[in-house]
Amino acid sequence: MKAAFPPGILPEGQQERIDHHYRSRPFSLFWEMRAILYLGVLFLCSGLGILIYKNIDTIGHQTILGAIVAATAACFWYCARHAKPFTYAQAAADSSWAEYMLLLGVLLFGVFTGYLQVKYSVFGDDHALALGLPATLYLFLAYRFDHRGVLQLAISGFCAAIGIVTTPLAAIQENVFDHHAPVWTGLAMGAALAVAGALSELRDFKRHFSFSYINFAMHLSMIAGITGLVIGKGWEKWFFFLLVGALGAGLWKYARWKRSHYFLLFAVLYVYVAFSYGFLRLLFLADASAGVSFAFFYFILSCAGTIYFFLNMKTFLKAESEDAGLPEK
Repeated sequence: MKAAFPPGILPEGQQERIDHHYRSRPFSLFWEMRAILYLGVLFLCSGLGILIYKNIDTIGHQTILGAIVAATAACFWYCARHAKPFTYAQAAADSSWAEYMLLLGVLLFGVFTGYLQVKYSVFGDDHALALGLPATLYLFLAYRFDHRGVLQLAISGFCAAIGIVTTPLAAIQENVFDHHAPVWTGLAMGAALAVAGALSELRDFKRHFSFSYINFAMHLSMIAGITGLVIGKGWEKWFFFLLVGALGAGLWKYARWKRSHYFLLFAVLYVYVAFSYGFLRLLFLADASAGVSFAFFYFILSCAGTIYFFLNMKTFLKAESEDAGLPEK
């Protein structure tokens, strides 16, 4: 990388020293090594799973469970030994290996719980409990060792546990499948996660965890709202259409507050999907034959407008920040 300045701006020889600095400074491999270590943890767990699956009759179930317990305990012991005292703020890890050992430990614990349930049915037919208990442990470990990856595993576990309770088990046991059950479940879970994220911000309690909470809340709520819009009937469609619009407006303001292109991107995409569905449905109900032609032009114009917005999103966020009197980050 070369830093170029107009002639006369820098003293004589300063340009050469700056160029030499950019050419000779070390190149950081932090994120590359981080990605390799995370992939190593995942590949290790996958490889052990394949090895166990192919040699299950030779190794024995008790031996496998004992090895998993020993490895999990070793990971948690290493993390506990190198952990800093708990703090409400973001904590820096004492050991560069601690977070990877923690991730390996929670993955092995999940394997252990799943193994017990599949082989010995420890939790009986209560599969939600088999998912909820590890998720509760993950949540505790995420806060104790300040690990956002483990927090996301915990949130995913809770979402999976609640989804099992509200949909598949009800369908199997009662022979009734309520299509609206996952919609309301997703909205309720999204609201709970949004509250958790807001409390993290307002109480300054692990503030950096708020992104994970809001991210899950956004996708759960928006997908549930759009699903309700599609499968709803009559007034339900209007309710979910307005709901998605209100959620999009909230995400819009949140993205502007955080200067987040990520949240702004998904706010626009989800609202665009909901609006397109509602508009095209009304169009085809009014005149099915002319609807095809109008739909063709609608997608061309709307896609062009959306692309233009995305290309100028950074400028737009900056302008919004200036209008709101917010300081630049």
